[in-house]
Amino acid sequence: MRQLKGVLLAMISSSTFGLIPLFALPAMQEGVGLDSVLFYRFAISAVVVGAYLLLRRVDLRITLKEFGTMFLLGGAYASLNENYEWYGARYLYE
Repeated sequence: MRQLKGVLLAMISSSTFGLIPLFALPAMQEGVGLDSVLFYRFAISAVVVGAYLLLRRVDLRITLKEFGTMFLLGGAYASLNENYEWYGARYLYE
């Protein structure tokens, strides 16, 4: 049963990931900037994951050292992801 649940969740995840251009491209054609599209994409996913973790009552406490590591890795991920998506979108849509 757990394997079936995992397969179904993976299918839902991949399907929603594949639908990103369906919503992003029309928004960008209407003048919404790529930065805004990315911000809302990550903000919505953070809210959904946060709500899930709160509903499951997951302990989210971390140490100060863990916070520093997460802050640095998050900043590196955000800057690299932003740059690569920006260059990719410019290459594809200009």
